[in-house]
Amino acid sequence: MDTITRLPAVITVGNFDGMHRGHAAVVEAALELARECACRCAAVTFTASPLSVLRPQAYTGSIITEQEKEALLHAAGVHDILALEPTRQVLGQSPDDFIGLLSKRYDLRGIVVGENFRFGAGAAGDTAYLAEYGRAQGIPVRVMPLLRDDTDTVISSTRIRRALTAGEMTTVTACLGRYWRVTGTVLHGDARGRLLGYPTANLDAPQGRVLPPDGVYAAWVTYRGTRYAAATNIGTNPTFAGLERRIEAHLLDMKADMYGAEIHVDFVVYTRPQITFAGADALKRQLASDTETVRRILQP
Repeated sequence: MDTITRLPAVITVGNFDGMHRGHAAVVEAALELARECACRCAAVTFTASPLSVLRPQAYTGSIITEQEKEALLHAAGVHDILALEPTRQVLGQSPDDFIGLLSKRYDLRGIVVGENFRFGAGAAGDTAYLAEYGRAQGIPVRVMPLLRDDTDTVISSTRIRRALTAGEMTTVTACLGRYWRVTGTVLHGDARGRLLGYPTANLDAPQGRVLPPDGVYAAWVTYRGTRYAAATNIGTNPTFAGLERRIEAHLLDMKADMYGAEIHVDFVVYTRPQITFAGADALKRQLASDTETVRRILQP
């Protein structure tokens, strides 16, 4: 959490999970209002989804990490981020108390939210409440309509989660405005890929996030600032009775010892589901096919 006290600011409030194109439009509107008001722009968000506290049985995981969310907010131009822990005490506040909490932190010069924004105990606070608050305080409140794509479908975190779990990576990319990414440190694996002639950079599958189906993907791997095409598998390696879910990326045109390095894996297209093969030879033939499929997709 950035540390500032009562600085004049236009604020935008939301969970911002995914920082998708709809979120980006709300943030840009807040930045525009902040420029008009000659003050800072602050994003008020949460360190975890409120749903994970209020209805944990219905929560399937985050789209991006909290670190990625804050980095994307700052990259968009947001000056300050207030990341609240979504405790039942915080989430159970009345709308008046919640706005009071924010006004203790910032000298509010404006508020920007999406049209479906709700807050406070029982979601009692809404855009009508904020509009009335703005009139009483003499500050502008801007409510942004939900962003829709070319098919007139709303871009939302819920839609992205559904597309991710279905492996519909093209939809995920279109909604996010970028590829869905996993970042991690390359681990020592069992070296089977290397023995088969297809060495892989291995990452543990991230915990607490919505993940696409097990299987093979065309992906881009960024290593030391350079991007490489990669045939990338998510799964447990059932052919060899694997148990741990991992991400294994075979870089098509690069061989290097990447152990201990941080890499970014951007998922582009889901090419096939996970398969259990009869043995190493059958797996090797499929890996050759997977590599050519990925090459056609990423390097036409």
